[in-house]
Amino acid sequence: MRSGKEKGYRILIDDIEIHPYYDLVAAVGRKGSGKSFLAKVTTQLTPRVVVVDPNHEYKKLDDETVFLKDVTQLRKHVSSNFFNNRKEYQVVVQHNELNETILFYICEQIKKYCTDTLLVVEELGRYDSLRTHTENPFKNLVDFGRHKGIGIFATARRIVDIPPYMRNSLDTLFAFPTANELDVKLIDSYFSSDVMIELKRLYKSNPEKYMHYFAYNNMNEKIKIHPTLRF
Repeated sequence: MRSGKEKGYRILIDDIEIHPYYDLVAAVGRKGSGKSFLAKVTTQLTPRVVVVDPNHEYKKLDDETVFLKDVTQLRKHVSSNFFNNRKEYQVVVQHNELNETILFYICEQIKKYCTDTLLVVEELGRYDSLRTHTENPFKNLVDFGRHKGIGIFATARRIVDIPPYMRNSLDTLFAFPTANELDVKLIDSYFSSDVMIELKRLYKSNPEKYMHYFAYNNMNEKIKIHPTLRF
């Protein structure tokens, strides 16, 4: 089976190329910085998406969007999509008590039934065990999902909330300004020293007026500054 990247499906997020059915993408930044905005834009441009939305931030993506309060219904939806070979589907999981067990169940169902699908996991930092467990269904998707055309877009408030096994394999990192020294040190491994100086400087600027972020994408780095947008 060819991977999503080999099939050539790609999207552009602010002139940054992403293969949603192959790439590992992370957006890190404090609350309100704009990381979920980028994730939502990505979902709107991707035909086959499963979103894990603990804060109920996602609204209707299109007429086919399915919102699940009961995660046990996920198997029914993803398996029917798989067996019917549907070209488009958007499933948003908004379980009221999302935890590691539920996330692992979601990952297992996606691995079993999905191909050419983007998994979006919001607020990855709420799942503490992802950083400590050496084997879990989420890690299996990180390690082997590309072979089935399964990409991952994760958001987190701090880069330390992204598990090391995912950080080490990122294709794209959207880094919003931060003053935390540990986060700066980790982000520094992706960007040049000049970028890191600017990253800290932007943190002190007006965060309400502009959305600033740096993008690391396949060894290239870019700075992006935009009027703050929300939807």
